Amino acid sequence: MSAAAPDSEDATTQSVTEVLYSPEMTERGVVRVAPRRRWSAADVQEALVISGQIPLWLVDGDDRIAFVNDAAVRLLGYDDDAELIGRPSHDSVHWKHPDGSPFPAEDCPITHATRRGEPVVIERDWWVRKDGSMLPISIHCVQMEIDGRMGTAMTFHDQTAIVQAEKERRSLEVQRARLAAVRASRARIVEAADAQRRRVVRDLHDGAQASLVRLVMALGLAVKGPNVPDDARGLLAEALDEAKSAVGELRELAHGIHPSALTRHGLATALQGLAERAPVPVTVESTQERFSGPVESTAYFVAAEALTNVAKYAQASAVRVTATRIGVHLVLTVEDDGIGGARPSPEGGLAGLADRVATVNGTLTVTSEPGHGTRIRADIPLSAPASVASAATAEDEPRQEARVLIVDDDAKFRTLAAIMLRERGLEVVGESTDAASAVEAAVAMRPSAIVLDVNLPDRDGFWVADTLNEKGVDARILLTSSAVVDVLPTTLDRRGIVAFISKSELPTTDLSALLR
Repeated sequence: MSAAAPDSEDATTQSVTEVLYSPEMTERGVVRVAPRRRWSAADVQEALVISGQIPLWLVDGDDRIAFVNDAAVRLLGYDDDAELIGRPSHDSVHWKHPDGSPFPAEDCPITHATRRGEPVVIERDWWVRKDGSMLPISIHCVQMEIDGRMGTAMTFHDQTAIVQAEKERRSLEVQRARLAAVRASRARIVEAADAQRRRVVRDLHDGAQASLVRLVMALGLAVKGPNVPDDARGLLAEALDEAKSAVGELRELAHGIHPSALTRHGLATALQGLAERAPVPVTVESTQERFSGPVESTAYFVAAEALTNVAKYAQASAVRVTATRIGVHLVLTVEDDGIGGARPSPEGGLAGLADRVATVNGTLTVTSEPGHGTRIRADIPLSAPASVASAATAEDEPRQEARVLIVDDDAKFRTLAAIMLRERGLEVVGESTDAASAVEAAVAMRPSAIVLDVNLPDRDGFWVADTLNEKGVDARILLTSSAVVDVLPTTLDRRGIVAFISKSELPTTDLSALLR
């Protein structure tokens, strides 16, 4: 590619505006190019000033405003540029922080940078508008000669929309965290209730039921004894029948609280047991696959409540219960041929079922057209929430006795807490009154759980949790306080704290489930 020879003034002009292209470029249709206009810095500056769309002002060497365009006047809330020209720039718009505290000029990075002749780029700053409100802005300024001295040309951009979007995003994150906390709390409540049911069943089996069985055996031997008068033998036989009936009723009660068949043999066997005891003929079709404790418990109690509703209200002649694995869900359906028309009420059993299924992130659907029976479907995710699944696993495994360290500067609370924990079968291995001694005790004693006050004389409970994590002390930390403390779930999770509970709620909380 070559330019035409400049033989004359016209030729020189032509050499700037015309270009000769190679044959290949000519074949592609490129034969001429329009000349590019050159813009000077003065042209660009004038265009920016005249447009009035980008807030702009000039500050002279004495830090006084020498020029301000209309966009800047509007953004800062003034009526006319005369209200700003001649005033010190820092004292006009930068004299306080967003929290209202003073912002001295000697601390201002813009002032220092402009005095040193350095360009300044600040992505987020806050200026003061005429009415005293704070305005979030980004700033770009460069050195510029003004009236024979070095000053500053500055553009700034309104960041209000960005700040509002960030605020809404943070608010959404907080709401999500609170929703997650509610879900986790609801799951822990159900988890604790299930664990308590299993403990009650074990206690009944090992205690009252065992005593009644021994009584039945003793009465059976007495009835057959050779030296028993006839009138006494009749009384003994009657007592034996009553004792046998009591054993049966106790077993039925224990089964209603939590069926041992569910824990030992799985959902299919437990559902068949429900069908055998139902007053309406029930057909069961269930997978023989075993699932996690929370999943099986949820499915079982949905079926149990649904069959109870059928017996009470449906006037049905047959019921069909199915439990099938579909993808990553266990799908349980209970269908009857009754009168239909079932409508969930806020305090009814169906609403309770929906809440129960929601604790494992599942859904409950009820279809009940009048005259066409009722169909209840529960879709239960096979991956239960972590807090529930881990607790269910812990429940199935033998638990080690909890060894608890109490950390609180209130001596009366430490005494009451120790009594409360021991009543729940937990061992108290030590007490500490401040953060430093708590860390030393935890490292030395290696407790399995710590009841930790938020407010301690030297450091707070969060510092204790962080320090113990750094030192590798693996303990279940229960954070507590007598004051109102707003604690985000993410704050607890990040430190491995199992829960935050106010001291007033401790007596009614299942501490065994949390600390073991």
